[in-house]
Order: sequence, then C-alpha cells, then structure tokens
Amino acid sequence: MIINEMMITSSQLHALSIPKLLNIERVSVFKLLAVCVSSDLRWNHHINYVCKRASSRLHFFATAERAVVLCEDMLLFYIAVIRPVMEYAAPVWHTAELAERIESIQKRAF
Repeated sequence: MIINEMMITSSQLHALSIPKLLNIERVSVFKLLAVCVSSDLRWNHHINYVCKRASSRLHFFATAERAVVLCEDMLLFYIAVIRPVMEYAAPVWHTAELAERIESIQKRAF
C-alpha cells in the first residue's frame, strides 16, 4: 500500500527525504472531498478540474437542442446538474481571476 504525503508550503524549502521502505509518495496535488488542494495553495488545479467537469456536462445542451427540449427543462438541468459543480466549495477558492474562468462556462451554457 502506498501512502500519499503532501507538504503545504509557500517557500521553496525541501523536507528531508523519506526512506523508500515506508512506501510514501510525495504528491503536489491531492483531491479531498472533490476539491483539488495543491501544495502551493493555489487553486488552478481545482479550477481546471471544475471547468473540465462542467464542460463535459454542457454536452447535454447540444444533444438537447437537436432533440427540441423545452428551454425550461434545459434551465432546470443547468440548475440541478451543472451549476452545483461550478459552485461547490466556491468560498474557499473564489478569486476574481479564477471566477472569470467559471463565468465563461456559464456564458457558454446560456
């Protein structure tokens, strides 16, 4: 069994090397409760993950448009399935720069 370890630091200090006998692997990004936490405490990995998940769900709109689904039903799908993905844990990672990337997906949906 391999155990993951992540050092959270803003400096370039490197910790002591861990003996390989312990099967510990150092990672720079770790997903915890669907939030990608990186060792430098920046949220770019998480935003990439969220944008990828939301974009894949937007594929439904292209399919629904061809199937002539009502706008009200498409809005309900957006509110129930896509928006929660983009808003999950937003108080933690929300910055103006990162919010613009999420906003672009919302504009694409509408």
